[in-house]
Amino acid sequence: METGKLLNVDASSGDFCRAYHQENTERLARRKRAFRSMGIDAIDAWTDRSFADDLVRLFRERKRR
Repeated sequence: METGKLLNVDASSGDFCRAYHQENTERLARRKRAFRSMGIDAIDAWTDRSFADDLVRLFRERKRR
């Protein structure tokens, strides 16, 4: 939840990185489950590569259903 408070984070800390990775993995899994339960198709899009192949794959999978 956003509070507007500033927080200093030591991103070089191994403990912080592990906790952040774990929380992010769990958040993504919750989102994926929520989308599936609502019948929402989704793809991950990245800024460093084209999402065209992933989008085509998504529509092909939809067509098979």
